[in-house]
Amino acid sequence: MGDGRILEGSKVSLTARDVQVLTLALHELATNAIKYGALSDQGGQLAIRWMLAGSEEAPAVDINWCESGVKLRGEEQDSKRGFGRELIERALSYDLGAETRLYFAEDGGRCELRIPIKSQASRE
Repeated sequence: MGDGRILEGSKVSLTARDVQVLTLALHELATNAIKYGALSDQGGQLAIRWMLAGSEEAPAVDINWCESGVKLRGEEQDSKRGFGRELIERALSYDLGAETRLYFAEDGGRCELRIPIKSQASRE
């Protein structure tokens, strides 16, 4: 893709409930990227990658959201506590059993998620 946006990953099946909660988190990340991050600047780049992870007994999907090419003050952004951050750090953990890491580097936001897959049939 020549526009600085990358989407790539394996086929993953999640429950409708998991997709609903995950969609809210991705919407918050996208909204912030449009307002302040990679999607607000011509030089900004966004890569979203996901892959199957975990084990046969405890399958999961790892999702990595990586913005770059924008000027941020990482430590200033890391201290902000808004709805999106609460949703990602608390709701995903509570509703999905996800492990989350949200932080801001000097050149853009980063979010790393590990979401358990609830059904063996989901690992295709």
